[in-house]
Amino acid sequence: MNRLLKPEDVADRLAISPKMVRAWLREGKLPGIRLGRLWRVDPDALERFIRGELKPETPPKPAPKAPERETKRTPTQDTRKPEKRAQSASESVGEEEQAEELRRRGFKVARFDTKRRKGNKGE
Repeated sequence: MNRLLKPEDVADRLAISPKMVRAWLREGKLPGIRLGRLWRVDPDALERFIRGELKPETPPKPAPKAPERETKRTPTQDTRKPEKRAQSASESVGEEEQAEELRRRGFKVARFDTKRRKGNKGE
């Protein structure tokens, strides 16, 4: 099997720019193989192209675009399931109630703060 040629190699053989080779490959005028973002050309196919034995191919159709989502999430939107949102809302209580619940469970609560104090880095 022959080694596949890069568009730069094809451009050297045809005395044109690599940009023109890539355009011909995209348009299907020059037969080639696309590997991800890279194009490669079979040397035998290039020789047939030069001799005029190959007819231009129709380029492959691009993949259809994915449909857009109807709603887009915003950072402030609550993305939890409705039952979880309702549970969180029913569980939200004031600071004193939370402190009392902790005391009832056996924790020592001297001062209950929800705000971080200066110098207290999550200790």
